[in-house]
Formats: sequence, C-alpha cells, structure tokens
Amino acid sequence: MTGNMRGIYNGIKKALGPIQSKTAPLKSSTGDIITDSSKQMERWVEHYFELYSQENIVSHSVLENIECLPIMDEQLIQNQLLRNSPRPLAVWPLAKPQVWMEYHLT
Repeated sequence: MTGNMRGIYNGIKKALGPIQSKTAPLKSSTGDIITDSSKQMERWVEHYFELYSQENIVSHSVLENIECLPIMDEQLIQNQLLRNSPRPLAVWPLAKPQVWMEYHLT
C-alpha cells in the first residue's frame, strides 16, 4: 500500500472539525491588556529590545572565582562504559560508535 499523506491529513482535519486560533491576553508596559495579535507582537518586540539593550556589567573577580566543572574526556567515558555494570545511561549519548561496538563485542 502506498501512502496518501494528504488524504490522511484531510481525514484527520475532517474528523477534528474546525480549529480555533486562540491568543492569550498580554499586558502592555503600562499594565493595559492587549488582545490584538499584531499589538501583542509589537509588545514582545518592545520587551526583548528592552531586555537585550541593557548592558551587563560582569566583574572579572567574580568570573575568576567561579568553580570550573570537570569535563569527561573520551578515555574516561570509554573506561566507564567498559568497566561498570550496569552501564551509566547518561554517558551513552556522549560515547562514539566505536565505543559502543567494543562494548557489544565483549
């Protein structure tokens, strides 16, 4: 059977009926409620412009005192995969395919 994707989607739309487009009210910078979608978009532009136009001042002494987190290197990941049981799931996405193959071949 070959797929008729357009027919499938048309059938779904017909079964579900008309879809209503809804917008949630948004407050302006003065606190008034905006319901018009174009005015809401203008408000979002205004909001993000104000947010990203502010200069952030970062002290170098603060940056120097931030603790650096350790980084797992490839050898550590490989050792952990081959040694531990059950295998740690958090490490699998980081492992390269040859590591997976070595694990499955053992």
